[in-house]
This record gives sequence, C-alpha cells and structure tokens, in this order.
Amino acid sequence: MKKIITLIILTVSISMGNSFAQKSAIGVRGGAANGLTFKTYKGSQSAFEFLLSTRWRGFNFTALAERYTSPFDEKQLRFYYGAGGHIGRWNDNYNPFYEKNGGYTLLGVDGIVGIEYDFEAIPFNLSLDWKPSFNLTPSSSFWYDEFGLSFRFTF
Repeated sequence: MKKIITLIILTVSISMGNSFAQKSAIGVRGGAANGLTFKTYKGSQSAFEFLLSTRWRGFNFTALAERYTSPFDEKQLRFYYGAGGHIGRWNDNYNPFYEKNGGYTLLGVDGIVGIEYDFEAIPFNLSLDWKPSFNLTPSSSFWYDEFGLSFRFTF
C-alpha cells in the first residue's frame, strides 16, 4: 500500500510541476462519491484531473486525461470527455456490489463526460459530469452511478 501511495504522490507532483505555466484548479466534488478534485489544463483543449473520493468507508484515487471542445461561441462554456484509471481501498461491509470478508484493493478504468463553466469575474469554475467506471480487480463490476458536481478555485 505504501508503494501505491508513493506512486500517487509522485504522479500528482510531476503533473503539478509540469503545469506551473498553465491554469490549474482545485476544489470539491459531490455526488455518489464525495471528495477533492485537482485539474491542470494543458492549453485550451486538454487537461489532467485527479480525484480523491470516499464512499462506503473507503477511498478511491482516480487519474483522468480529458479533451475539451467549445461547440458554442461562449468561450467560458466547454464540454469535455476523457478516460483514465482508478485504485482504491474499500471495506466490503459497506459496499453492496462486492461480497467478500474483509477489505480489498480495487483497480479499474474510468471514462468521463461533462460540461464546465469558467466564471470570468471570479476565479472559480463549475462542472457537472458523469464518470462511469469498470472495476478489473478483485472482481469485474460496472459502476454507473458516479454523477458529480464540482466547484473549483482556479489559479
């Protein structure tokens, strides 16, 4: 577990180090799983997002690569989609999808699709997204209920 946490910290540190010249945002995400969100933008069409969330008395770390598009003339309103992966540690006594005695470590892949609005007058953005995930270990399961609303401070 220490190796996993070290890898997570290293990944976030490298992404943050490469993004100082770019826009970044940090905030909270609410939904079926609540937690923290950190997003670093690579130009106007892509970003990396890192989520640390809790659910069923466990935690989940998700890393996503996202692509942005602006179908309207409104530059503050953007749609995004992307993919990534997650790793988590869960207590099965509170997870209705998994039947095993004791806790377990979870690995899987994630998708994301959403809409984001950047406020011009204040340094905040707001996003609404759907983040389905497919767990690969310890058993295969599809989590379809991860809708989220995020409020972030931009810098």
